[in-house]
Amino acid sequence: MLESLAVNVRGMESGSFWIVTLLLIAATIFLFFYIWRSLHRARVIEDTPTAKIRSAHQGYVELEGEGELIATLPITAPLSHYQCLWYRFVVERKETRYSSKGNQTHWRKVHDGSCDRRATA
Repeated sequence: MLESLAVNVRGMESGSFWIVTLLLIAATIFLFFYIWRSLHRARVIEDTPTAKIRSAHQGYVELEGEGELIATLPITAPLSHYQCLWYRFVVERKETRYSSKGNQTHWRKVHDGSCDRRATA
């Protein structure tokens, strides 16, 4: 198998060889970046301390336990249509203005919402 690959590489034209080589280098750089980013995210998740619900700080926090739906009506998330304990969402639209001075891009909030029924612990 390696011998047939070597024969194919030797038979390639110079331009084709360099195009394939550059594509492989670009793919390698992209994969290293993707792996580094994934490992960084995994490290952030691993370093997040587990907290009790009453003392949880704002931001990323890990909570352990079981949640129960409120006895009244079940809560359904409007975007995913899954039953949940609580939700919050923001839908934004990317808007770009083109002018002679350059492009200006900003995000405009289209819709947002959250569940107003929270379980108390």
